[in-house]
Amino acid sequence: NIGADWKLGAHDTLGATYTYSRFEPGNRERGEVDDNSIKLTWVDRALDWLTFRANVTYLKQTGDTYNFDPYEFAFSSSLPGFVTPQGGLLPYTVDALRKYDVASRDESKVDLMATVMPRDDMTFSASVRSDWNNYDAVLGRQGYDTVGVALQWEWQPSPLTSANIYYGYDRSTLHMAN
Repeated sequence: NIGADWKLGAHDTLGATYTYSRFEPGNRERGEVDDNSIKLTWVDRALDWLTFRANVTYLKQTGDTYNFDPYEFAFSSSLPGFVTPQGGLLPYTVDALRKYDVASRDESKVDLMATVMPRDDMTFSASVRSDWNNYDAVLGRQGYDTVGVALQWEWQPSPLTSANIYYGYDRSTLHMAN
């Protein structure tokens, strides 16, 4: 990770973070899976009673050559002397299928958050987030998109007493092809 924040003025801050990670799974379709992401952040505190945050993130997942059948050696058909039955063998997998956790994909995320403090002992918070995933697959998972909303009220009239209400909503859609 590498990141930086810039204070633009008395109330605004911009930030940028680059993240790289490499995953090296054993006995999988890829030996190396690389994630590169950039996150841009804006925080505004122009009003004493309001904080606003916005984040935008873009991630690109790639890796080495995709081997659609890394388990072929473990099947009976790979044993010496195996005789293919009449009519052939049913395929375990096909070249057009990509396993979603190691497939190439592009992900975009947006997060918007606001916190309002009408009194010293009370806050209201609201957030909206969404992410869109596009997979490089002819078969299998082609997309996974999510939208979420959260609302929260907190009140602490004394050090020993507090009350809060929380509401959250999430909706996801999965795009598959077979």
